[in-house]
Amino acid sequence: MPCDTCAELGDRKYAYRKGGRPEDDIDFPPAAAKLRPFGRGHDHRECPTCGDLFHYDSTHDYFVNGDEDDETLTRLGPDQAAEVRAKAAP
Repeated sequence: MPCDTCAELGDRKYAYRKGGRPEDDIDFPPAAAKLRPFGRGHDHRECPTCGDLFHYDSTHDYFVNGDEDDETLTRLGPDQAAEVRAKAAP
């Protein structure tokens, strides 16, 4: 259940950056910066307040006319979160 910290992220948020075109950038809401890395890899984030888990995906493409970075945060459902937590357990 989203809390005051992560509610503005909804179920999915998208961020985009194109080198040399800051007017086209789409930033994550400030709440995304409050999430902390979860697990061994870099592909999950956890809300420090309610413990909701998010899948974090990022791609970087190199182009002659400017690099592109795409990022997505997707809130995991209870079953998905339980599976991720089980895999992260020592």
